[in-house]
Amino acid sequence: MSAAAAAAVRGPTPVLAEQPPLRDELEQELSYAAVVARLIDLAGGSLDPMLVNPLALILREEGLLEMDGVSFGSDYALRIRSNELERGYTVALCHGWLRPEDGRATLTGSPAKRLAVADAAAKHRVGELTKLSRVGLTAAARPLLLSR
Repeated sequence: MSAAAAAAVRGPTPVLAEQPPLRDELEQELSYAAVVARLIDLAGGSLDPMLVNPLALILREEGLLEMDGVSFGSDYALRIRSNELERGYTVALCHGWLRPEDGRATLTGSPAKRLAVADAAAKHRVGELTKLSRVGLTAAARPLLLSR
């Protein structure tokens, strides 16, 4: 069978939807990782990973932390979730910005130097919020999620 005949049998080649360049996707993933690293920096360099999402939601709603492209939702147990921040956490681990230790994510020295110095209001608020239990922090964040 000739090439032309084979092409006629297969039909026309489907046109795939244009995908964003991989570079743009990687830059977006790194920006999510930077948000996670900044949150952990605000918390003093170490934070329970389960607190990242509710903490980020509260800080965003209070205008203390800018997060472009980050969305929030909840699962069946009504835990605050963000797919973007969960991917950012993974990227930060893979790039060596964070290391897991004793059930907490600890900021390594290299990204801490690259992060902007935290403003006092955000650092103070994070200090208040991280004194809450995981359940207490989620309870504080949940009304912000449900009010949207």
